[in-house]
Amino acid sequence: MKTELLFTLFTLLPTLSFSQDVYEPFLEEGKVWTYHYYNDFTGHEFYETLAISGDTIVNNKSYKRIVDVATGIFECAMREDGNKVFCVYPHYADEVLLYDFGLNVGDVFQLYDDDSGTDTDAWAMVVSVDTVVVGNRAFRILDVRPKDMMGWSNWWIEGIGSMYYLTSNYLSVGNNYAFSTCTVDGETIFTHKDYRTSGIPGISYTNKNKYSSFHNLQGRQVQQPTRGVYIRDGRKVVVK
Repeated sequence: MKTELLFTLFTLLPTLSFSQDVYEPFLEEGKVWTYHYYNDFTGHEFYETLAISGDTIVNNKSYKRIVDVATGIFECAMREDGNKVFCVYPHYADEVLLYDFGLNVGDVFQLYDDDSGTDTDAWAMVVSVDTVVVGNRAFRILDVRPKDMMGWSNWWIEGIGSMYYLTSNYLSVGNNYAFSTCTVDGETIFTHKDYRTSGIPGISYTNKNKYSSFHNLQGRQVQQPTRGVYIRDGRKVVVK
């Protein structure tokens, strides 16, 4: 019995050691985001669609142009480095780190908004991390909350952005934007309904150093993963 157990263990460990995180890219050609706008004071509402539209160079760095589909207005320039998304607003010269999808529970970050730039005292914290599985894609989801409004959740979805607005990593009071859909080349990959329930309940970073089990993309726990894509600690990993 001991011989069989040791054989199984030493067979499995080398396989797991070759696993690596799979990141859902944020800036993909053909990606389009749609948002619903509602003004609390006037009752005015509409839908706004933003899309990636070519490349641009800012301060010798390559960015993707984000434009309003209906008007063609340039909203901002974004670039992606690893799991971080940087943004340059037309009226705000400095580059800002808008999203960091590699953050974990307890990490804090600066709040930015495309209307007001930045407030040096405005920061928020990641309070939970989980994974949402939609179709054949697994998205890391972060619950982020500002220091003065810890009871008010926002969701960052890896590859999608904030659940409020693309170019703000939190909401603007009064001018309410809410994420509606995200498509790539006409295919819907995420909607506002998808972030409400997690495909794998209970996975979070309560202890980043503690071993946790593997799940497949259907949310089922896998005892001995073979070659393929799995979810562990709210992240996608590839077992080779």
